[in-house]
Amino acid sequence: MTKSNSCICLLPLSPVFTTGAAPVFETFTPEYSSQLYSILYENYMGIFQELNDISTVVYCLDENDREIPKCIAEKFTVRQWINTSEINAEIKNLNDKYFKRFHSNIIIFAHSIGVSGQDVKKIFSLLEMEDESLLIGRDNDERIALLGFNTYNEELMGNIFEDRNHYNEMLIKASKHENFVHTLNNFMLIESREDFKKLYSELSKKESLTYCNQDIHEKFTHLFIEYKDLLK
Repeated sequence: MTKSNSCICLLPLSPVFTTGAAPVFETFTPEYSSQLYSILYENYMGIFQELNDISTVVYCLDENDREIPKCIAEKFTVRQWINTSEINAEIKNLNDKYFKRFHSNIIIFAHSIGVSGQDVKKIFSLLEMEDESLLIGRDNDERIALLGFNTYNEELMGNIFEDRNHYNEMLIKASKHENFVHTLNNFMLIESREDFKKLYSELSKKESLTYCNQDIHEKFTHLFIEYKDLLK
């Protein structure tokens, strides 16, 4: 596998780093909401830094996040500003600018967690075939955390904002195009109180260190202490 053949795109669905622009999570304050989303984003930054030798990484950020801290900004390899309120149009733009240049691509939603470096390598391995192939990474509620593909299909990708919560619908669409479809399970999306409780439970397991390093663990622990009532 060579770097020129694969691309990882980290895709937020809202502003992440800017307090007041990021959506409020449950009973969090705007400041802590932004912290939650930024910790999830930074977690992937750490994972992807170890993959720079095998893949181009495109870090997408909402236009409202242009004033990101310098200590964060200097870690980016390729940065792409997007309008997250027009995510379907932005996906097409990303194809025109990046995806069509690579044999294999992965889009990972930035409010997810559970994707390790080994998972990324496995996905690229599954996409190496010449036939059209789609990989769907989902959580236990069948919400889509990531998509891998070796051929950009506008019908499959053109409504990604709505389809991300409907694994079965994406599967039906893919079958119409005779794609080889691979599925990976047990990723997490952090969108609700129940997701936050599950995150707390999963990070207590030793296995979580494969996709969440100790520094990120400590940042999450601070949130768990601050919002312990949500864990009941």
